Amino acid sequence: MGNEQEEHIPPRKTMAIDGCLIALAADGDRAAREAIYERLVDRVHRLVVRIVGSEEAEDVTQDAFLQVFSKLATFRQEADFVTWVHRVVINVALQSLRRRRRQPQTVPFGGPSQDVPASPGDHQRISSERESFAVALNGLDLESRLILELKVVEQLSYRQIAEILDIPPGTVGSRLSRARSEMRSLLTAQGWEIGEG
Repeated sequence: MGNEQEEHIPPRKTMAIDGCLIALAADGDRAAREAIYERLVDRVHRLVVRIVGSEEAEDVTQDAFLQVFSKLATFRQEADFVTWVHRVVINVALQSLRRRRRQPQTVPFGGPSQDVPASPGDHQRISSERESFAVALNGLDLESRLILELKVVEQLSYRQIAEILDIPPGTVGSRLSRARSEMRSLLTAQGWEIGEG
């Protein structure tokens, strides 16, 4: 009997974030909010770690979702929902940084690898390269790290990045170019051989 009702509810992991789901969540529907949370939590947490560091990330991620759900009624359906969520998350994370008045921790870029090294020597080399890359990334200012994170890791379009950061799309291109150039310089200073391509 109870199972008959459950058969009509699609599994949360497969539910699309569409206008109907957003409207239900905005009206306080717990299942809809859980579905949105489950679909976005990994992406949001990864972004938050890049901004505030891993020590604060769990709390800031929760704060960000609370803010997303409290502002759902203000979401304009013609906008891209994930882009809107990114913007809310970045604002919450930046507010957290301002409140704490401290620099973000050193964090790895791109998260844990799915690659399995062929040998212990490969593992050590890859680990060393990641550490060098993370050091160089953390040598960038927050704005440059954010631009690289949104473009390279999240693979967002210039338009989406412009919406999230509230800057013109042309500015995204110039800031991304500057961030890549700064990153190239930092990596070169660490002994990396970087091509111009």
